[in-house]
Amino acid sequence: MKKITCAELGGACDLSFFAESFEEAAKQSQEHAMQMFKQGDKAHLDAAEKMKTLMSSPREMDNWMKERRHYFNNLISKG
Repeated sequence: MKKITCAELGGACDLSFFAESFEEAAKQSQEHAMQMFKQGDKAHLDAAEKMKTLMSSPREMDNWMKERRHYFNNLISKG
């Protein structure tokens, strides 16, 4: 099990996600982001705008995803 934060996945806070895979962590992050959007959290809305800009370039988004996946895969597992 590895730990990664919302901010490490492009979000706006230090909430930790615990997952066995990058995909699992990304799913938790997306669910958290949706909750924050519903609450109108400005910091998360701002982070979403940055991600939206990144997503406008498939190549940049692909590079970002590869980088984040590599980062996650190199984290040390927590007990």
